[in-house]
Amino acid sequence: MAVIAPELESVTTSRPAFVTHTREELEAIAARDPTNPVPLYLLALVLRREGEPCWRDVANEAMGRSHGTPQRVYARALMRITLGDWGGWADHEKRLQCPDTIRDLSIFAEICWKNQLWDGKEDLADKSLVVLPEQGFGDCLQMWRFFPALIRSVATPILMIYPRLTPLARHNFGAQAKVSLWHVKPKAPFDRYVLSMSLPYIFQGLPAFEPLRGPGRRPKLDRRDLPVRAGLCWAGNAGYCHDAARSIPFDALAPLLERTEVEWLSLQVGPRATDSDGHPTLRMPNPPLVTFGDTADLIGELDYVVTADTSVAHLAGLLGVPTYLMLQLDSHWRWGLDDTTPWYPSMRLVRQPTFGDWPGAIRSLSTMLDAELHASADYRAVGN
Repeated sequence: MAVIAPELESVTTSRPAFVTHTREELEAIAARDPTNPVPLYLLALVLRREGEPCWRDVANEAMGRSHGTPQRVYARALMRITLGDWGGWADHEKRLQCPDTIRDLSIFAEICWKNQLWDGKEDLADKSLVVLPEQGFGDCLQMWRFFPALIRSVATPILMIYPRLTPLARHNFGAQAKVSLWHVKPKAPFDRYVLSMSLPYIFQGLPAFEPLRGPGRRPKLDRRDLPVRAGLCWAGNAGYCHDAARSIPFDALAPLLERTEVEWLSLQVGPRATDSDGHPTLRMPNPPLVTFGDTADLIGELDYVVTADTSVAHLAGLLGVPTYLMLQLDSHWRWGLDDTTPWYPSMRLVRQPTFGDWPGAIRSLSTMLDAELHASADYRAVGN
């Protein structure tokens, strides 16, 4: 019988690709060690992927066990957030004590060692605050939801931003905050710092939605020939451990690309952008998309965005453009379990009916598009 390795203490619901134990093995391990919730969290992941409704019962049982280590509390955080419990963001703060969840970079470490962390309670009306980015582009963009409200409460907000996000950040926040490139140490002294993914815990809920705008640097699209313009992004970062499950095979998109009323524009960048080479109904952006500001400008001209679970989803959601997010059955914890999300009011979540069934998800999306387009006054005005 397999035993659960100590390193699996750090496996959480954000990393289900690392769950290699079988359902039977995890059940046996959980029974043998009733003080450890980790095997049950892993078992809940396996059951959810298999479409078993009892996965919630297993998750609740896990949350009732002892959580004496930061890794266990962090695992509980992600499960609580999955289940719609905002209090899970308090548990999420334990990631700061889990070395594998924080970037081990010199500038990050120096700021954290030499400066005081903001606890969210101290009034910063006369102080400066550095906001540090965490994890990938999508994680950073998701936390931008808090930036307008945060900026208004701080005397001198300093936003550290990844280079590809910088033009978009400067356009939207540069008038009210200092936007600094990540890896470049702030030149002037500052009073406090905060990690971006601590903002949900600090705010204890979502502030009012304030849509972003693209920088407006790209040339406008030419006159449309079809009643609907939509953007399509089908794959994420291939280096992410969970990418194979969240990204959509290009061939599965055929029913969408065959729609005669939609002009499709590619929002895909990176190696998977070549999947569509030569496809007659998918238009490539010209000039190419380089920064997120470029992508934001293009999305701002679209009626809809259809995307896999990647940074484009967060960007389209922040822009307030109607967005259909295509999700695997056991989607990332940030998306909860409903078909909408409070993070982005213009977004609909379209889930696989069974794990790996992208054609089934595409059929569901096609039905939604039919209803949406035929209800649109603009669509009917073109004569359809």
